[in-house]
Amino acid sequence: MKSLRTAFYVSLAALAASVSAGCGSPLVGLECEDGFNQCGPGCFDPETDRNHCGGCDIACAADEMCISGGCTDDFQPTPDGGRDAGDADVSDAGDAGDAWPDPGEGGMDAEIDGGGDGGAVGDGGDSGGGDSGWADVELPPLCTGAGSPANCVCDLGELVCEADCVSPQVDTFNCGVCGNNCNETPPPMGQYFCVGGSCVLNCGMGFTVCDVRCLDLMNDPLNCGGCGNVCESGLCELGLCLDATAGHVIVIGHDLSSPVNTAAVRRIAENAMFLPPKAAIRGLVYREFSTTASADGVESVINTVAVSGRSFNRVAGPAGATAQEVPVLLAQSDVFVIISQANATNTVLNERGDSWSRALLAFVRRGGVIVLFDGGGTHAGTQQILEQAGLFSAPGRTPLTPRTVNVEAPADAVSTLVPNRYMAQAETVGYTANDGTVVVSDRASGQAIVIHIAR
Repeated sequence: MKSLRTAFYVSLAALAASVSAGCGSPLVGLECEDGFNQCGPGCFDPETDRNHCGGCDIACAADEMCISGGCTDDFQPTPDGGRDAGDADVSDAGDAGDAWPDPGEGGMDAEIDGGGDGGAVGDGGDSGGGDSGWADVELPPLCTGAGSPANCVCDLGELVCEADCVSPQVDTFNCGVCGNNCNETPPPMGQYFCVGGSCVLNCGMGFTVCDVRCLDLMNDPLNCGGCGNVCESGLCELGLCLDATAGHVIVIGHDLSSPVNTAAVRRIAENAMFLPPKAAIRGLVYREFSTTASADGVESVINTVAVSGRSFNRVAGPAGATAQEVPVLLAQSDVFVIISQANATNTVLNERGDSWSRALLAFVRRGGVIVLFDGGGTHAGTQQILEQAGLFSAPGRTPLTPRTVNVEAPADAVSTLVPNRYMAQAETVGYTANDGTVVVSDRASGQAIVIHIAR
C-alpha cells in the first residue's frame, strides 16, 4: 500500500502531465482541463492544491498538504530536506523545465520552450543537473557593516540598514523597515518575533524558531525542511528543495513612449511581461528615471492584459519600487519590469547594476523573468543595469529611426501572435547580437532589437 508521501508525488506526476498537455495558453489565459476546477481566474487541481483542496477556497492549514482532495499533516520531509529515494519523483535532475504546483499562487511554474531543458526558446540548450545555466560572474562583495550604505550589495530578499544587509521579513531588529526593533521595550509577557515584516508575540502555526527567528520551513530556501538547510536552486516547496527552473531575461529596444505604438510592439511587451504561465503574476516595476510617456506606455499594456482575465499583482505601489527596495521585493516577485531609464546617467545605471547584481542573478537563477525596455536618453543604454550581474552584454546601443523590422524567431514565446514584419516607431534602439535568441532585428543595420535569453 502506497504511503501518503508516495501518493502525493504520484498526484504531482499526474498534475505535471496535465500541464504539459496544456491548461490553456500560458500567454493569453488559462482554460481548465478535465480534472481541474476554475476558481476565480485560475485553474486548480482539487486533489492536490492546498488553497482549493476538494473544492474552491477550501484551504489547508499552514502545516498541512492536500492529498487526494483532503487536508493532512501526515507528511515529514527527509532530515536533509531532500527527496526520499523511495518516493515517486516527478522532477528530473537534469531538466530545469519540469512543472510543479505553486501552492501560494495557484499557478504553474511550467516549462516555456517545450524543449525539456532550461535553454533559450528554440536553442536546444540544456542547463544540466538542475543548474540554471547562468554564467558565474565576479560580483561585488556583500555588505558587511562597513562602508557607505550607497555601496552596499545585498542578496535576494535583503534590505540595507545602517550599512548592513538584513531580511526585513524575519529580522527582529529591523522588522518590516529599518530600525523597527520588536523588543526595544521588552513586554511583560515575553519576547516578540518578526513574522512577515510584523512583530508578533508567538511564531504561530506553520513557523519554527531558528536562531531567534520565526521561519516557514516549508517554503524558505535558506531553511528548507530544517534550520540551516540551504537549497542551491533557491527553490523550496513543501519542505523540499526543487531543481532550478529556467530563468529569462528579455531586452526590448522599444521604450513604448510613442503614442502610435503598433499592436505588434504592444504584443511583444505583453508576451514578455506575462511570460510566466500563471493567472496571477507577482510583478515588480522600476521606473525611477523613466519618462512619463514611457511609463504610461508600459502601464497601458499591463492594464489591457488585466482586462483579459490575467492579473499583474504589484509587490510595490503604483509609483513602483525604489532603488533600495528592489533586492528585498524581488524575493516576492515573478517578473521584474525595468522601464527605460531615459533620464538616468551612465553612473547611476552602473550603480544600480552594482547594488542589485547579487539579487538580480539569484532572481533569474531561481526562474524569475526580467523584462527591460530601452530607448531614449543620452546615456549608453538602460541595459547597463543587467551587465553588472552578467545577465546581458552589449557594446552599447544604436538609436534607430522609425523603420520596418523583422521577426527572426517566430517560434519564440515573446513573438507569439506578432506579424513577421512591423513598423518600429521613434525611441527604438538596437544592439549587437549576443548569446541570446534574436527575436526581432533590423536587417538593414544588422542590429538586434528584441533579445530573449533563457537558461
